[in-house]
Amino acid sequence: MPAPRNGDELLGLVRKFVLAHEASLTAFRRQFPRLPASATETAWRLVEAQILMPADAFALMKETPNGFHLGRDQLLNSIQSPGVGDWFMAEHHIYR
Repeated sequence: MPAPRNGDELLGLVRKFVLAHEASLTAFRRQFPRLPASATETAWRLVEAQILMPADAFALMKETPNGFHLGRDQLLNSIQSPGVGDWFMAEHHIYR
């Protein structure tokens, strides 16, 4: 997964991984109708607004989500497969 290039792509990833409530993202967009040009600046504005955790912001800005925590699961690596969507190998923190 490539790193997001702009604020809109970053918000798309936040929604895809369900890292924030939709109401919080809607309120953020009302506050910032024009997102910063860079995804990094958008990520830190989300952190400052306490919508996104700093660790999640760092993980989203990486090229791949390896090591990224999604709820109780940690994404280990991407699985290349034909078809629709992205598939990842994950490890549940209780069922290791």
